[in-house]
Amino acid sequence: MPSIPTELDSKLIAQLHPVMQEKVTYVLVKANGQSLFCGLHSGLRTFEKQHGLWLLGRDEQGNVIDQSKIVTLADAGDSIHNYGLAGDIVMLVNGNWSWDYKKLPYDKLAEIAREVNLVCGYDFKKIPDPPHYQYTGGLSTKEIKELYAKGGMPAVWKSVV
Repeated sequence: MPSIPTELDSKLIAQLHPVMQEKVTYVLVKANGQSLFCGLHSGLRTFEKQHGLWLLGRDEQGNVIDQSKIVTLADAGDSIHNYGLAGDIVMLVNGNWSWDYKKLPYDKLAEIAREVNLVCGYDFKKIPDPPHYQYTGGLSTKEIKELYAKGGMPAVWKSVV
């Protein structure tokens, strides 16, 4: 396996499904090798963390109160991040994270990710999410949730090939 760009990336990658680990590592190494400086900002998320992100811009009942603060449509359990099958690869500018996909070459990052069959948030129609990449082995979110309900993370990971 190629070397991983940073120690932080390495720790976050280690929490992902083994297939995702390989794919994310490939993207990071190739992108950084092409001077598309990036890192893994987020990988596996707890249900609590996902719910907290989902609440941004919403009240406790889930009603949108500030559309500008909405960062995800997926509540806890509905995010592929909750199963170690997704990661957010974010561009770095002067050592700082930047999600500005209109000014930065997130399209080039997506091209690299497609080489290893990652689904790219860059291509999402409803709400584009350029830093988001996922691999489910062809399973739907519903199927992943059912597997998780029956056997937890081991059941999900065993089914993703």
